[in-house]
Amino acid sequence: MGESTQDARPGRALELSDPDVWVVEPRNVGLVAQARDVWRYRYLFRFFAARALRKRYARTILGIGWLFIRPLFPVLIGTLVFGGVLGVQADVPFFLFLMVSMAHWRAFGSSLMWSTRSIEINRGMVKKLYFPRIILPIATMSPGLMDLIVYLLTIFVAAIYYQVTSGVWYLQMPPRLLWAVLSLVLTLWFALSLGLFTSILGAQTRDMRWSLRYIMNGWMLLTPVMYPVTMIPEQWRWILVLNPMVAFIEAFKFGMIGSGGVDLSGLAIASGLTAVLFCVGLWFFNRAEATSADRL
Repeated sequence: MGESTQDARPGRALELSDPDVWVVEPRNVGLVAQARDVWRYRYLFRFFAARALRKRYARTILGIGWLFIRPLFPVLIGTLVFGGVLGVQADVPFFLFLMVSMAHWRAFGSSLMWSTRSIEINRGMVKKLYFPRIILPIATMSPGLMDLIVYLLTIFVAAIYYQVTSGVWYLQMPPRLLWAVLSLVLTLWFALSLGLFTSILGAQTRDMRWSLRYIMNGWMLLTPVMYPVTMIPEQWRWILVLNPMVAFIEAFKFGMIGSGGVDLSGLAIASGLTAVLFCVGLWFFNRAEATSADRL
């Protein structure tokens, strides 16, 4: 297309800057070009994040009440079973220990599940409009962040309760708190890295989403969420390095309530694995997302 084109009416030339002119250009390729596209469409992050939150509580009677029911119910059951019946002990009150562990795990699990559904639940827009698809698995992690906020508020209230009743303030302050922040950032990065794969597979088949639910339940049992890592026999702890969530969740608990400690070597291995997974996932997503819309 040249610098101008002639209108059907004689005497009028249309410039490319004219709002009535539609210019069809080839899709940008390359990492820098795609990053530029994402920045250009950055306003869509807020749109798709809000859309995921609305969809989560659509057609429910309790509505926003589920924000508190979903996180608190498993913690109460876990406290009763593990802390009461099984007598699992922790460095801090077991309810607080479990709240912190579940806050971290739910941020990961919920973010991954919603990232997996990102293309499928927005299939109508994916078929009709162009925008950088990478925005979807990132923006739709918003329900996981909302779960985290609710957990953190509950943890703070519980900490005040224990301060009043026992005179002990269990929450950590900076600089130790920075371990919790670092762990949370790495965990969300890990969830996104997995979501780059599962969002494509989830758009093609429902089996991915259904299978992932069972995988997440088993994964949680293999991660020290409802029990301290010290309960795992010494001869089996070397296997923990195969589970990146162990290093992340232990660093989070240490940064939040001083429970356990930080395994620097495990954290470095988990971070390296996440970086590799992210790069491969980004390549896979960019390669497959163009054809995924045709299979919705």
